[in-house]
Parts: sequence; structure tokens; C-alpha cells
Amino acid sequence: MEFSNIGASVYHQVQAVYARNNNGKLLRILGSKRRELQESWPLIWAELSKFNNTLILNSKRDRSLNTISLSINSAEFLCGEQATASGNEFLGIIQKATSNVVDQPFQQFFATLLLKQMRLHLLPGIDHPPSHLSQLQAQQIVELFNRRLRHTSTNDQWEFGGREYFKDRIYYYTSRELPCEFCLPAFPCKSSNPNKVMGSMPDRGEEMGLLKLHVFAREVEEIYPPGAKVWIISDGHVFSDCIGVGDDIVDAYTSKLVEMNNRVGAGQVSNRVKFASLVDLFDLKHSYKASNLAQDLNIPGINHYINTCLKDEAELCRRILMSGCQSDRAALRKKIDSGDPAILALYRGFSRFMLEDLELHPATKNMTKSQRKKLSVKVSFEMIMRNQAYSNLVELLFPDHVRLSIHAHNNSGPKFGIQLFEKEFCKPIGMLTQSAGAGCNSDDLLHIPTPWHNCIVEVTDDSCIYVGKSKVILDALSKGLYTGGWQDGRMGKAGRFQVERIEVAGPMPPTKTEDRHEKTGLRVILAFVSRNGANFYRYSFGFGIGLYQRLMSWVPRY
Repeated sequence: MEFSNIGASVYHQVQAVYARNNNGKLLRILGSKRRELQESWPLIWAELSKFNNTLILNSKRDRSLNTISLSINSAEFLCGEQATASGNEFLGIIQKATSNVVDQPFQQFFATLLLKQMRLHLLPGIDHPPSHLSQLQAQQIVELFNRRLRHTSTNDQWEFGGREYFKDRIYYYTSRELPCEFCLPAFPCKSSNPNKVMGSMPDRGEEMGLLKLHVFAREVEEIYPPGAKVWIISDGHVFSDCIGVGDDIVDAYTSKLVEMNNRVGAGQVSNRVKFASLVDLFDLKHSYKASNLAQDLNIPGINHYINTCLKDEAELCRRILMSGCQSDRAALRKKIDSGDPAILALYRGFSRFMLEDLELHPATKNMTKSQRKKLSVKVSFEMIMRNQAYSNLVELLFPDHVRLSIHAHNNSGPKFGIQLFEKEFCKPIGMLTQSAGAGCNSDDLLHIPTPWHNCIVEVTDDSCIYVGKSKVILDALSKGLYTGGWQDGRMGKAGRFQVERIEVAGPMPPTKTEDRHEKTGLRVILAFVSRNGANFYRYSFGFGIGLYQRLMSWVPRY
């Protein structure tokens, strides 16, 4: 389910991106208007060719953006081009022409930024029949993804078009003998809520998630020698201020995560799993003087509802992201207010999630529950806006990549939900009991369980590994159901809970003692009972036959 993506940002003005050679041959074209513009390419090239020698000359100097106006079928467009590093090809972007003079400097800046940072393959379409081998390899990779990573959601459309969409994206690579490339916005930072996690640095949960991605990429290599590359495009700086985490903590988390990835990858990190943050995607420090950029381009500020550490470069990138890719706020509000059940449920789910996430944050500790609820509503709206803007940016910068997500999608494309934990032996839990299996299904339906909202717990002599909130495990320890605790990452092992069940020699036989006060007639009854493998005592008191009862946990003595 998607929220509104109506808007007037640069993203919404982009009609197509393309690649051509020096002679005007169109190598590739992608975008919402690609068919119409491909048909109009002779007309577009007729205009571009007038300036082609100048464009080639400029490309050898500074690779600056060259922009011309086009009129196609009575519609006005701006066409900007930039030479590739080799100087033999040009990347271009075609946008709707805007009448707002104030927006034009930023529009040109953002178009330049997109073309410099866009991961667009320059290979043209194949002009020969598809080989049986490349088709077979694509099909095998699809089946591997389905078995290894895919998350099945409500109203799942994988078997009703999603599989074929995914296969077409994979076949683009196998038919050209290129490594299959995926992009995954994930691994932002740890939650700030100590009831969910045991610290701000990566632990066993992140290690397991990274390992699963590495194993998937390695198994692709066994099917298809060019292999696979997974780009983790961390969204930490996109949301960090919304969830009460400073930019400095996000940077520290990412740095430790890269170190962990190098260990997990055993030296193969450059070929299998790579990282890029919002700051990396824009890479401003190598291209622009960032100090005056916001002022020179009149880039608006953004909303901050929680006081956190804001680094200048990360904050500038957030402002550029929202100016370049955000949807219309009023349209989103109208869609929420329309009462659409699915949209409303998702929005309320976000609000509840943020209310829980910020419950113990220092910025909210002196707030009433009503004040925290109002804050969570504001933060949720802002997070939805940021999420959509980042999704739009990823669409522009990674046009060829297969898009993965840690959120549940119906898997019809272009996004496909994945699970970072092995479902065969890693189970989400909402509580930890002494009963066999030690777990039950988590009731958090908004997110697929992730390492940054949970902890890993390993139970002695249990073949399963469990993932759940830190409070769940700490509560089980405090009740005497388990011994053990949190193990910091030492001796080459990442941080996780290591616990052992307290064995009780069978259930306590039901026993009951009763006392009655002679003068008042007050009856007091103390009874021992067993439930679900744990022992309790029930304290009852009252007059006559009316008894008030309270069930309390009983911790066995050793």
C-alpha cells in the first residue's frame, strides 16, 4: 500500500533519462514518458545536433550540464546533458519546463546531481534472440530469491505478475553477462528505545542480516558466474532526526557496520555487498562548495520535532532530498483524511509505532501521554514524507537495479519485500516462556522483523534462534524463567542474549491453605498452581463465598 505520490518537485518533472553516443544514437531511455520520447528522438536529436560539437568540446573541459529547451507535440521540455567520464557518451535528463524562475537554479543543480550520481548502464538493448542459457540462469536466480529472501505478504502478487516482473529485471543482466545488481534501503541505525535494543551499535542481528545477503550473492555466483551485488543504501540520515538519533550516532553505527560487513564477507565485500548513505549518494564534498549551497539555491529547511545532533552535510542532504523528490503535503493529508481504510490503518500503524519507539526518549520523558501521542502523529507524517522522497530518489539514481525492501509489499514490483532473518531457524517472538519452542509470533505487523528494532536471543540446547524486543528477554530473566543475559561482542562474536531455561522438576502439585479470622469472618486462601510450565501462587481473600483473587508469579528456590 502506497501513500500519495503527487507533487511538483524535480522528481515529478522528470519525464525520462537516457544515454546516447557522440553520433546521436540512442543507447537507452527510461522513465514514465520513455515511449513517447523514444518515438520523438529524431526530433530531439535534430535540436541537440545543433549544439553537439559544443557539447563534446565542453565535455572535455569540465563535464558541466548543458541545457536546451525543446518543444515536442506542443509541450515544452528542458533537456540537460552531461558527458560520461570517457567522453564517448552523454547522459541526458528530460524534464517538464517550469515557469517558476525561482525554482530553475535548483532544478538545474538537482538535474546535474542526478546525472553525476545515477547508476545507469550504458549498454544498448540486445539485437539477437535471447540465449537459452541466459533465460535459464535468470529463472534459477528468480527461484533462489523466492526461496532465500522473499517475504510473503497479505494479498501477495508474486504469482500474479510479480515473478515475471522480477525475472525481466534479472534477465536484463543475464542477457548481457553483467552482475545482477540489487538495492536495499536498510540498516539505518539502532532504535533509541532501550526496550527494543541493547545499545546503539550493530550486534548479532545485523551480522545475521549481512550474512544472509552474502550467502544469497554467493549462491547467485554458483548459478551465474558474473554473480550479484547488493547495494545497501542506508536511510539512517533520512530519518535519524525523526526517531531521536543524532547524525553522529548514525555515522558511528555505519562505520561499525562496514567493519562487520568486511568480516562477514571474508574479503569479498567489494563484489557482493556494498554501502552508500544519503550523504554518499549526493557526494557533495567532491563536487560543490556546500557551505553556501542552501542559501545560493534557496533550499527550504525541513521540520525537526526532536532535538538531536545535526551534522551540516547530512542536514543539507536531507534538505536537497526533500526539495528534489518530496510529494505534496496537502495531497498526502487529503488522502489520510479521506478515510480510506487501508491508508488510515497504515498511517495509524506508523503513529503507534513511533509512539512506542519514542516512549523512553529523553526528549519525551517529561511529556504526558497525550503530548507524546501528538508528537508521534507529527513525526509519523514527516517520516511518511521522507520515506516517499527517498523512494523517489532511489528510483532516479538506481534505474536498473532490482529494488528490495524490508517493508512488506505485495511483490508485484517494482519493490520486493525480503526477510533478513532465516525463517527456517530464526523465529520472531512476542514473549519468552518456559514452554517448548520458547516463542510465539510477534504482534508487530507494521514491519518485517529487523535487527535495528530487536535483539537476538540464543537459548541453550535449542536449535532455534529467536528475535524479539529486549524487554521481552529481560522480563523472562527477571521472572526467573531463564538464567543468563546480554553478551557483549567479544572473542569474534557479535552482541546477543545468551540464556538457559531454568528446569523445574515437574509442575507443583496443587496445594491450598486456608485461614479464617474468628471475629470478622475474613477468609484468606493461598494456593499453589502451575500454568504453561511455570509455577504461581494465587492469593484470595474475602467474606463468605465472595473472594477476591490475585495470581502472582512464584519463583522456585534452589
